[in-house]
Parts: sequence; structure tokens; C-alpha cells
Amino acid sequence: MMTHEADGYRQWRQRYLRNWSQNFDPLGIRFIVEDDRIVADLTIMPLIALSDYDDITRFIGDARIDPNTGDRHEDALVQLIMGFDRDQSWLRQMAGGLFRGQPDAIRTNPLGWIGSSISLYIDRDAFWDAAFNSDDPEDYIYDNYGQLPIYLYIEVADSLKFSAFMLSLRSVADQMMPDMIAWESQEKDGLEYVRITFADEDMPHLYYAVKSRALILSPREDVLFHAVQRLTARAGGEVHESVGETMPWLGESVCAQVSGDMLDSLDLIFWDQYRERLQERSWDNLYILNEWRRLYGDVDALALHEDIWGTRLTCPGGGEYVWNDHLSSYESTVYGHPLEPLPGPGLRELLGHIEAGNFGITFEHDGLRGVTEIRR
Repeated sequence: MMTHEADGYRQWRQRYLRNWSQNFDPLGIRFIVEDDRIVADLTIMPLIALSDYDDITRFIGDARIDPNTGDRHEDALVQLIMGFDRDQSWLRQMAGGLFRGQPDAIRTNPLGWIGSSISLYIDRDAFWDAAFNSDDPEDYIYDNYGQLPIYLYIEVADSLKFSAFMLSLRSVADQMMPDMIAWESQEKDGLEYVRITFADEDMPHLYYAVKSRALILSPREDVLFHAVQRLTARAGGEVHESVGETMPWLGESVCAQVSGDMLDSLDLIFWDQYRERLQERSWDNLYILNEWRRLYGDVDALALHEDIWGTRLTCPGGGEYVWNDHLSSYESTVYGHPLEPLPGPGLRELLGHIEAGNFGITFEHDGLRGVTEIRR
């Protein structure tokens, strides 16, 4: 950008802040379309007052995601990371209230041991196959949530503060829920870790370990081990076999990476709910199409509607609207009719072949920049 262009934008920005900052977000977006990927680069600057992003920015604060942090690996279906500002005053007050009666060093900033980011990972696993082959995948996942291949990765900036935090946390837990939680030190294959068990047998175990300045927390022991193995390999300058080719974080505040295989899992778990919504949206168009047919006889109701209203009715599932003599009504070729419904396409069919999605947001200069990359 030329100097005079930057100066011109600053002048416009000041006028916007004086007159329009309560009303809308000024934005610009750039698209890159290539054979194997689509990129959308969005900038909103500045954000309006009382923005929907305020809750996120209060959590992130001035923290920035290190491009080399986290446990990015090829076996992950979903990888989420968010910057974390441990010095935010509201966060210190809230956490400090939980640790009343603990030493001042803990009470003043209980989360002072956390680094600049927290991340979450969901891995490929036989769990998803078992859910897929069950009679009701959604119920299977709900009933077996303790076996989800998921773990939390929290940067540890100060190991001494972390140790003090865990001692205080145990003390608080014992005071609030005596004899309800057990903390058991474990050792296996040279790894020292802790198993947390609950008196309520319906609650899954939790396992945690600290390795390479990171806290790993998971409901599954094997998932914890795999994460630690990757961290150990990285610390030794090696690459664990499960890491493979990874994508960079695209933002400095919030990032997400989703494998194309996750579409099948989302289809399995959540798609029925969205399928019903898409069916209803598709069927909503049938009423006006049938009305045009009633008023004007055997006409192209879609073309007539477009001529009158300047808008072409489309089926959200990518289907066509055709006349059904048996029902005396229009219907969708993919969602059918309320009297004879069709399931419609799955998420994978609807979105086509997607290898991976990479998303990043950076809050900067009173605005944000969001980058989305879809690899095909």
C-alpha cells in the first residue's frame, strides 16, 4: 500500500469512528481460486463498538499464537487453538475467587503458569468406526463420551507455578467435594502421569501429564501417551510418524484446522439435524411454486417467479424443483415432498471433495483479519 493510500484510509477511519462506529463493520475480502485450493482473506477494520467479538478478545487479550506451538499432526481430525492472556484482570479476579484461602501467590493469579495459548485436538480413532456401525451413532457417542479421542494441550510457561496451582487445586477440590475425587500418580513405559477418578462411576477418568512445557489432559490414557510421544520426539529434534505433513496456523489469535475426513464424522453425528432444516427450507419454496401453477396452469413456475420477483428459487441441497403428477405438487429432486420425503445429500456430497480446511483469525489495529483456506 502506498503512503498516500494509507493516509487516506486513516482519515476515513477517523471519520467512521466519529459517525458510524455503532452501526456497521467496514470490511474487505480477497479471494484466491486455484486448482487445488480456495482462499478467502477477510479484513474488518475497525470493529464496531460492542462487537460480537468482545467476549473472545477479552479472553485472548494481547496474547499471540506462536507459529510453532501446539501439537499439529496428520492424524488429527480437528485442531483448535486460541491465544490466552493470563494477565487479564477479570480472569484473575474470577479464578482468584475460586482459590480463596490459598497462598497469596496462587490467589492473586492462579493461572499465571499458563503460556500464550490453549489448544484442543480430536484424533482419528476406531471410536468413530464403532459409532458409525452402531444403531444410533449420536446415542453411542453420548453414552461413550469418555472414550472420545480428544485432548487438551495447555502451554506451561512456569513449571513451579503449575506445581503450586495443582497442589492448591487438589486442596480446593478436597474441601468442596471431600472423598469425591482421587488423584493417583502413575508410571508406565517411563512416563509419569496422574489419573483422576471420580466417586460418580458415570464420570470418565481423566489423565494428565506435563511434557516439554505442555500440560496434556485427556479422558483416554492411550491418547495421552500418543500426544506425549510426539512431544518427546519434537523435543529430541525428531518427527514422530503420526505427525506427517501439517498445515501452518493461519492466524495469531484463533485458529482451526479440519481434516476432510471430519466431514464424515460431522455427517454421522450432527447432519440429521441440519438435514431436517435443509429439507424444510427446500419445501418452503413448494408453496409459492404450487400457487403459480394453480393460477397460471402448466407454466414454468420457477421462471415465472424469477420474472416477477427477480429472484430464482433454489434448493439448498443442489436439487431441482419438478412437477409430480401423483402428488399434484412440485417436489425437490433431492429432498422430495413432505408427503414423500427424501434424505437428500450428505455433508460430503454437498460440499464435494475437500482434503482439509484451515482457518485463522488475528485481532489487530482495532479490527480483525480472517483467513480461510479450503484444500481440494
